[in-house]
Amino acid sequence: MQRIIVDNFGPIKHAEIEVRQFTVVIGEQASGKTYLSKLVYFFQKLPYTLYDFAFFADNKTFIIEDFQNKISREFLALFNSISINKQEFALVFKYGTGVYFEIYFKSNTINVECSNFEKIIKILSKIDVFDPKLVRAFYRIFNSDESSFNPFNEYREAYIPAGRAFTNIFPSDT
Repeated sequence: MQRIIVDNFGPIKHAEIEVRQFTVVIGEQASGKTYLSKLVYFFQKLPYTLYDFAFFADNKTFIIEDFQNKISREFLALFNSISINKQEFALVFKYGTGVYFEIYFKSNTINVECSNFEKIIKILSKIDVFDPKLVRAFYRIFNSDESSFNPFNEYREAYIPAGRAFTNIFPSDT
């Protein structure tokens, strides 16, 4: 089971949430629902991001800092308003397989840690052609549920905005 732990991120002081196949986030205005939804999206997309980074890389010699820098850039692209705020935060996403990513902001630096970077790099360094066995081995690091496991599916995350925002997307003359 996936789990996200959020400390001091935007308006969220502390949250620890089990992420299931269908998760609904409800709360008051400006309480951090959008931040939380974007965080789950970011962490669930992270294995795909890392795989693409390795598959399309010019050289197959990876060091942990390469991945940490890639993750930091992706994170800042999605959450640049948080980094401008300069508040220290900590985020942990557990994939349910013993693997987790931790992203935290301390001393004006985004830091990225992973419980299993060495194993991830070992598999990714072998990927030079599309090999379904390697792809499955890589994605099993993040998802042990064989019944629902399919790394070739499109992303299944969906964000449905609040009712007031949802009705604003329709023209007023309809």
